[in-house]
This record gives sequence, C-alpha cells and structure tokens, in this order.
Amino acid sequence: MANIGKMVKRCLLGTVLTGAWYLTGCGFGGVPLNGAPTTPTTSSDNWEIMVTPSNGVSANRLSMLSGSILSSPSGSSTQAPAVFQGVSSCFAAANVIPMDSTIASNVFQGRSFGVQGQYLSMTGNLNTAHDSMTGTYSIAGGCSDGESGAFTGTRYRALTGTYTGTVSQGGNTYTVSVTTTQGDATGVGSFLIGGTATFGGFSCFTTGTIPVGSGYISGSNLTLSVTSSNGAVIQMNGEIDPAATTVSSGNLVITGGACSGQYGPIKLTRQ
Repeated sequence: MANIGKMVKRCLLGTVLTGAWYLTGCGFGGVPLNGAPTTPTTSSDNWEIMVTPSNGVSANRLSMLSGSILSSPSGSSTQAPAVFQGVSSCFAAANVIPMDSTIASNVFQGRSFGVQGQYLSMTGNLNTAHDSMTGTYSIAGGCSDGESGAFTGTRYRALTGTYTGTVSQGGNTYTVSVTTTQGDATGVGSFLIGGTATFGGFSCFTTGTIPVGSGYISGSNLTLSVTSSNGAVIQMNGEIDPAATTVSSGNLVITGGACSGQYGPIKLTRQ
C-alpha cells in the first residue's frame, strides 16, 4: 500500500439541516443508501480488510481497505460509522470511503456514501473479541458496478508504547527508541501518531519529536516523521503487526544536517 502520508487527504466536514453529516472536497457527498445520519467517530478501532473479488472488471477491482470503525463492545448493538481508504483504480481520485454502518449481535453491516457514483455494501461476522471479521461485499454504480466478493478483516491494536531497535550503516550500529501515542480517527481513514524519540550513536542529534500531523497509521501501514533536536528529519515508513508489538520499516532516511543519508532497514520492538 502506498505511503500513508501521500494517501491522506484533508476533507471539509459540515452538517445539513437534518443533522446528517456529509463530506465534501474528496469526490463524494450526499447521504448513505439507507438515508440514516452518521456522526463523527469518538473512539474508533483501526482495521485492515483484505478483499478477494469474485466478480467485476479485473483492472478495476478493489484489493484492500484500511481505516476506522467506531468501537463496539462485544455483543452490543450500536451505530458504528466507518471511514476507509480504498486501493482500487475506481476509487483512486477520492481514496476515502465513508460508510454508515452498525454492529448488532456480532454482525457488521455497512453501506457507503456515494463515492464517484459507487456504493459499497458490506456484511461481516465478527469473532467474540471483535478483532477479526469475515464476510462479503458488493459495489453498485460507477466503474466498479457489479463487483462483489469476500473479505477478511483484522483489527490492529493502538500503536501506543515505547519501541526500540537498531539500524546499521557503514559498519556502524545506531540505536533508535520512539515513544508513541495513537490518537483517535482523523475522519479520512487514518489515525494520528504523536510522540518523542531518542537516538544513540548519531553525532548530530540525540532526541526528537513526532509533531502533530507527522505520524499516521491506517491498517498495518505506518509513516513516522521525527524532527530531531537540530532540525534534521528522520523518516520511517513501514508496517506493524496486529498486536502492535513490532514496527518493521524500510530504510531509515535522514534529511538535513551532517547525518543525512539512507540507513538500513529497522525493526522496532515494543518494550
């Protein structure tokens, strides 16, 4: 999946006189198919949903969804609005799929707002712990019209804690430790990540921060941009496991200052 920082789009959020929420400026608008109002999420879970299409035009098929579903206690019946980022050529211009959905008796049911004339419907069965889900989906309208198939969803634990690891370059080994806090859903299919960092072995800096808007996670995909004490920027893009115990990143990249360059891949483990 592409860099989360590139995928996240800021949208304008407003209300109509009926009290229903709508989103504009991202290629979609209106109300869900069932006409029910949705409300902004207040405490949401991070999900990644892998899709297996069985029908539809192969070049346009949906392959993956990631984003937020409003938290719901096991067995409860509640409104559970969702916002996903979708990987599909038919959703590429919008990238965000807002959905009016419910969870009742461990069954998730959702219908999306119209996104470029497309309406995504999903029905899934949650396990008792509400950390996995299997089900079916279909799309009506737009260039994905008639697509349908199965999906498997995984809930990802919040990326909150202290994560440490090492990275190497030119025979030297450096230590990296980040302490992160995952905020609530942004409303565009991702979650904000903030925090601080400490570094060992680098001659240019020893500490840094993750400013607001510089860390995002959606499903398993993570981007962290740390601003060091001397102004250098340390970039880590990678993935987490569902339990959020490890962060596996591609090359650690530093820009600005004498330590600029690409360092090797890094794996951080929660302490």
